[in-house]
Amino acid sequence: MDRALRRLMLRVTLAMLCLTPGFLLVSISTSHALPQAAELPDWVEPRGLNITDLVGQVPDELLQGMIISFRGGEGLVQFESSADLGDTLVITTTIRGRKSEGSSGPVTTFGCLGQFPVYDNPGNAAPPSVMRLYTGGEELNLSTLFRPESWYTPATLAQPLYNTKTYSRYPVTYFSEAVQPDGLHIPANMGCRLRINGDFPEMTGVFTVPKPTRASATVLGTQQGTFHSYIGVGDVGHFQPLMNQLRSKYGSRHERITLSIPGGSNYVLIIVPPMPGQVCYNCDGNPQYCRDNEQRHSAGTMRLEGSVLSVDLTHHGAFPLDLAWQDADLSGNSEFLPTISPLTRLAAPEYILPPGIAWNGCYTLGNCSNSVLQAIYDAEATLTLVYLRVSMPYGNIDVLPVKVAGPGWSAAGTSQREAHLLTSEGTFASLTPSQTLTHTVYLPIILRYPPLTGCPCGIFNEHGQMIWLSP
Repeated sequence: MDRALRRLMLRVTLAMLCLTPGFLLVSISTSHALPQAAELPDWVEPRGLNITDLVGQVPDELLQGMIISFRGGEGLVQFESSADLGDTLVITTTIRGRKSEGSSGPVTTFGCLGQFPVYDNPGNAAPPSVMRLYTGGEELNLSTLFRPESWYTPATLAQPLYNTKTYSRYPVTYFSEAVQPDGLHIPANMGCRLRINGDFPEMTGVFTVPKPTRASATVLGTQQGTFHSYIGVGDVGHFQPLMNQLRSKYGSRHERITLSIPGGSNYVLIIVPPMPGQVCYNCDGNPQYCRDNEQRHSAGTMRLEGSVLSVDLTHHGAFPLDLAWQDADLSGNSEFLPTISPLTRLAAPEYILPPGIAWNGCYTLGNCSNSVLQAIYDAEATLTLVYLRVSMPYGNIDVLPVKVAGPGWSAAGTSQREAHLLTSEGTFASLTPSQTLTHTVYLPIILRYPPLTGCPCGIFNEHGQMIWLSP
């Protein structure tokens, strides 16, 4: 049976779950265009829930300050508010980008609603959206400011190009259309690198999103935890002199927060205030970039923990609670990262600067006074865990086994065919003409979801968002 027919049968089966019990046979006919090269891979990597899966289901006050996306080169996108307008979602964000110098003046680089997967960090996918930007209450004219070297990672159901030892692991696509009168049209993505002329340290980004197929998400409880700054090993860029001082004076510190998981919860959303500084690298080669961005807010690594630590989490999720994937650094040369279950603790964010601490130039010089070091050591911050019950979705979905390509994995043969087919114009390169297929399928009416095999499995919607995990 071809892959398209199996997908159709699953979708029809899911759509019939709530009908009257029995074994009435139903005839389904469908015609659709199916490019031959668009066959789904045998597995894909898991993705966290996106902000578009949560707004309108989780109260705005619980989502306030959520780090929707973060990467060092693009900065933060944080949640402010939302409106659920039926078929449309409107999401208002605060965008804290990064400044660089272009040939004709400063340039601001920033992200969008999708999250890049880098190293072993799981990304998430955002559906198509239209973005408008504001600063100081005035709308920015993107038609004149938007730079053509902006790009995004498409949210296709494809395996990575590289394993978790590589920073950028998926192909990118440059924007092929100019800004429209209603704003910048952003395709479904797992992260964006958007660039505009000018220096805009903080902007308001308003994203209008046609509501995608979503799972039902219900808040079952919240938990607050306190944490202090991280002191220990790891690459902290130009803050290494400060880390050396802290380790010499205080030793190591990496706190854990025990999870108080309400019964029935299967996802957790982690809301953490940002770190009041940006780790910068290669400052000797580009000192101006470091000076321009070192005081801008950033995110840091968190990890769920069971018997061992999970993969790094830099954005706020939400993430499955039934299982996680083991940190790549603890997984040797494994082809795929092992899974961890049960999850019992959260390893606190690896912030060298605690939220709320004032900036001091000594942080990059290694000459901080004892009083400054003590203030960093004593500063306490609060994070919030939001526990969710995410229910099995129905509708236009695909079901695929999910794995994380470990340090020993490499792309070989046909397993990477879809990732390599993407061109810089965002189209498939070598597709045969679309086929029109008609199937007549006879299915029994059933009352429960058919058993899934080969799991853990992800449930993916029409935009490549993983909206549910079957462990």
